Amino acid sequence: MAMTIQELREKRNKAWNEARNFLDSKRTESGVLSEEDSAAYDAMEKTIVDLGKEIQRLERQAEIEAEMNKATSDPVLGKPAAPTVTEKTGTASDAYKTAFWNSVRNRNYIDVRNDLQVGTDTEGGYLVPDEYEKKLISALEEENVFRPLATKIQTSSGDRKIPVITQKGEASWMEEEEAYSLSDDAFGQIALSAYKVGTAIKISEELLNDSVFDLPSYIAKEFARRIGSKEEEAFLIGDGKGKPTGIFASVGGAEDGATTSTANISFDDMLGMGVKVIFAKEGTDAMDPARYLTKEEKVVIGEWAAESVEELLGDGPQTSMEGVENISDALRLNFKDDRNVAVVYKGEEIGTFPWSVAMGYCMIESENPSLSVTINDDDTLKVDYSDDEDYYTFHCVKSDSK
Repeated sequence: MAMTIQELREKRNKAWNEARNFLDSKRTESGVLSEEDSAAYDAMEKTIVDLGKEIQRLERQAEIEAEMNKATSDPVLGKPAAPTVTEKTGTASDAYKTAFWNSVRNRNYIDVRNDLQVGTDTEGGYLVPDEYEKKLISALEEENVFRPLATKIQTSSGDRKIPVITQKGEASWMEEEEAYSLSDDAFGQIALSAYKVGTAIKISEELLNDSVFDLPSYIAKEFARRIGSKEEEAFLIGDGKGKPTGIFASVGGAEDGATTSTANISFDDMLGMGVKVIFAKEGTDAMDPARYLTKEEKVVIGEWAAESVEELLGDGPQTSMEGVENISDALRLNFKDDRNVAVVYKGEEIGTFPWSVAMGYCMIESENPSLSVTINDDDTLKVDYSDDEDYYTFHCVKSDSK
């Protein structure tokens, strides 16, 4: 019958006490055991180690058994019940939403109705339901690029005054122990007026009476497209007359507006960083990247070959290299106008990689090998090449310039 973990622990403890007493009693005057006693002690020690291994084996077995016997899911202890749903009221209720869309579908254009007043359903009809209002605002966020960038203030009419900083203080360079110069901010107020933008959608009676036609989604998408377009135009170039003042307006606009030669704003004007945006039809000659190479990029176009090589801890540039008969075969680069470069190292082509040029450096998108290219003033290339085994610096010239 197999022993339990507790029994094994007790047996191991007893064996250890016997081994310790044996060791203390059998030591000679010189403090060591005889060859016979040493063999007996080693056997006692092995028994202790074997018991320990068996204890660990049984403990792991118990852990595995406990893990396997765990429940795969939590038991259901409570009585299932229907979830508590808070009934919506007012313009958020389902009854209000149904009445609103029934009114839209069944409205007769010849009926006489009063002007709709905010908060009063009987004055001409219904305000849109809360859920649909959120859907309209969400659609406007997608149609209007400027809306997500702006701070939105909810208001229905009248002016809204907000404090602003009209003049900012500034820091200054100063000597050690020099007195600080005071520079205060100046505050003021501006008034934001509420403006109204509106549109009407004509829908045929057949569509209104068609139960399959998704009227709410169509109205939301079309209103968002029309209103979003007008909002964005006013937010950018509005003159403040019956509409908001745009950030590019000459009067009341942003502090640093765009400078343009015409009344229209182009991508180039908005970027203002020397970046030119060109649109081309796919499949035409205008899509050829070779048509838009910069002066720096045109310098590297072509085939290059090593003229000399230098090791990291070497004796300077060398015109020979182990593994190749001609130094020009040590490294060859073929930069193509489609912005890909073919790399040949020690006579073997190792791959084709994308490349780009900026500020006198040519970046080749390759991790192994790593290639770092510097364009020298004499239109030659300095190429740092490294892989898992080698690290070299090559001086390269164009093949047709030798």
